[in-house]
Amino acid sequence: MLSKTELKFLREIANGTESIEGLIGILNLSKSQAYRILKSLEKKGFISYIRSKVFPNNEIHVALLLQLLAKNPAVIDALSDSGIDILTQTLVGKTAGEISRNTGFKKAIVYRKLKKGTALSIIKKEKDNFSFNSKLWENLKEFLIEFNKYSKTVDKRVSTGSIIYYKNKDEIIFESKKEQNATLTAFSVFSRYGINILLPEKYYYLPKKELSKKQVFLHSLYICEINKESRYFIYSAIFYMKFKKYLKGIKSPILYIIQTILKNESVPGYPSLKEINEKANQYDIRI
Repeated sequence: MLSKTELKFLREIANGTESIEGLIGILNLSKSQAYRILKSLEKKGFISYIRSKVFPNNEIHVALLLQLLAKNPAVIDALSDSGIDILTQTLVGKTAGEISRNTGFKKAIVYRKLKKGTALSIIKKEKDNFSFNSKLWENLKEFLIEFNKYSKTVDKRVSTGSIIYYKNKDEIIFESKKEQNATLTAFSVFSRYGINILLPEKYYYLPKKELSKKQVFLHSLYICEINKESRYFIYSAIFYMKFKKYLKGIKSPILYIIQTILKNESVPGYPSLKEINEKANQYDIRI
């Protein structure tokens, strides 16, 4: 997340200000404030500070954001704090409740940001769904997509080389071939529930805590959304078949596909009911 002051800092860099003294003067900051912001933006990967000059980092999302801030400084209110995460959710239409669940932000915060986005015509509301206005804000859409790609591969909570499947400000689900100081989850603990799987990689959850069946299953769905291998989908379907009564209330596109196939309906690109049943029989599990 970027604060309003950090975005203003970046806007001035986009406008050509390179020296810390220049940024202090334009933004009316104290030296300590300016250096605190500088350090934060460096840590987040947006800038580098070399020989008393500030330089934007050579990343696609950084370049897109600077272009956006130079042309449309009004977006600062919409993007600041929780804004980037919330606006990214609207790239595929969602309700405020879905956005709240996916990001971990309270509904009140989500509604405030959606209101600001709507006022700038960044967001369109259709019934209960909020969707991104790509026609008017193509440049902002490009930034959100590129920043989302970047943020999925980089997070200070996990070691370099980890694959991130889901994260918000409170929790993160990731894969690593190295042992991690985190809680095993998803397919890495299916064996505890009678579904033995041998996989070279391990799946982890932070913060460390004991997970319920429902949480373990939900984490497997997050992985299936990104990893399209049929075996992962089949294992999630088997887990659902075995523990369906414990898994109520989950909303997920992957779960919807599982439920559709279990009704003996075909979904292009996904395993059939016959394939799922063949594997489930190995674990003595039936619908």
